[in-house]
Amino acid sequence: MRIDEPLDDEELQSLGLPPQYSPTYMALSNMLDLAYFSRVWIIQEIAVAKSYRILWGEITIPGHILYRSTPGWLLAHSALKVA
Repeated sequence: MRIDEPLDDEELQSLGLPPQYSPTYMALSNMLDLAYFSRVWIIQEIAVAKSYRILWGEITIPGHILYRSTPGWLLAHSALKVA
């Protein structure tokens, strides 16, 4: 897998992510694309918290789920944007 090539659905799944064009992936992508999640103080708050939850509308995302999916999303998202 090269960082400058788009990831296929099998590679996304290996990173713990849903298929690229699924509603779940698109929702995660849209949420993490918000400027809010690039603010240093938000990243710091999450980094030092013992536990956390993201409240998104009526959905609650436990911190450990976001933590496990974010590295894969970052890798996939950066590769998808380059392509």
